[in-house]
Amino acid sequence: PRDEDDHIEWLLDHRQFEQALEQAQKQQKLLKKYTPLGVGKKYLDFLLSTEQFSQAGVLCTNILGRDKLLWQAEVIKFARLKQLKVIAAHVPSGDHIKLDPAIYEMILFDFLKTDVEGFLQYIRQWPHDLYNLSAVANVVIEELLVQPDNQTLLRALATLYTYQRKYDKAMAMYLKLGHKDVFSLIRQHRLFKAVQDKIVALINLDQQAALQLFLEFQVELPTELICSKLENHQRQLFLYLDAVYSQDKSSLAGKYHGTLVRLLATFAPNKLLTFLKTSDEYPMAEALDECSMRGMIPEKIYLLGRMGNTRSALELIMTELVDVEQAVDF
Repeated sequence: PRDEDDHIEWLLDHRQFEQALEQAQKQQKLLKKYTPLGVGKKYLDFLLSTEQFSQAGVLCTNILGRDKLLWQAEVIKFARLKQLKVIAAHVPSGDHIKLDPAIYEMILFDFLKTDVEGFLQYIRQWPHDLYNLSAVANVVIEELLVQPDNQTLLRALATLYTYQRKYDKAMAMYLKLGHKDVFSLIRQHRLFKAVQDKIVALINLDQQAALQLFLEFQVELPTELICSKLENHQRQLFLYLDAVYSQDKSSLAGKYHGTLVRLLATFAPNKLLTFLKTSDEYPMAEALDECSMRGMIPEKIYLLGRMGNTRSALELIMTELVDVEQAVDF
């Protein structure tokens, strides 16, 4: 009488591999000659020989299970057929089994040469302990010598530097790219020392995000430090001091109030009068000079009145503003 092995053999002879595999899995206990794995490997070889690579990749997941050696042997077959990108999506990535680092590196290098976006995707998707970080980073650096402006390669290298804890290099990469990931990198790894030479670059990259970072970590990034770095960048210095004062008046040291008067007069004259009324720590004579130099009449009137020079203030109201009502109120 014919048995299950004969049935499997007939299905294989007639290239009905899918049914043969299904039958082998169902009748596993009754089989003596065949096993689900043996049938699956025959099916796999058939799919590869007929260039049905996507189906072959899915089949690997179904039949190879957690057998490291079987997986590695099949990946080598895909490599010979130049189909590593197909098997990449199915290769175990450490959940239950890890393949040799060389296998993952072989796949990554194939992506690096033919699909840089895919390379970046797998660098970020796979746990970084699956492969040799230094080796992969060095190959990316070599590739960048050929394509120095390739944005995807630069992002990949920044990611690899982060994995290697070379945060200063990662930050430099993100800044070169103009990529806002740099702010989350600084927060996540508390890279405040590394930030100190990159204050201007951070503000130029994203003004709002940079100011938020500086305000959030005022202990780690004190006002003295930020101001010293922005000394030759007056607009950025204004944005920073104005943000500090707006958030908490008491947190801005008195020595910067005079600087803020000058910067407000230059970059936001409409906000100066409010500042003059709310701050008590700026040098009034210097503030008056700034306002006189720029012909800022309401501000001059306020300062003269505050300094006790009511006569000059009144004259300004009458001669410059020609406002009798304001003169009477004054």
